[in-house]
Amino acid sequence: MIGRLVWGVAIVGGLIALGYWLTPEKDRLAHQYDVSEANVFIEPMPHGCDYDDAPLGNKHCHFEKSVFTEKDSNGKVTAVYVHWEKVQE
Repeated sequence: MIGRLVWGVAIVGGLIALGYWLTPEKDRLAHQYDVSEANVFIEPMPHGCDYDDAPLGNKHCHFEKSVFTEKDSNGKVTAVYVHWEKVQE
């Protein structure tokens, strides 16, 4: 009985995690900051640090995501912006 309960909880938890993983980032940020999707602006992730970008090989860099918010005079978030920063390793 307990084994079935553990499996049930694991399956439900896995489905929730899978749902979160499959949800587009724009939807997640809109929900997280309680704004409409139209007010979430995500820059495309730049290229240049991937192993198979020319020239081939390790570029010793990666991109980190920075999230900035715009707030109204009451402190309520009105817009969300995602920007990518290149970081040298």
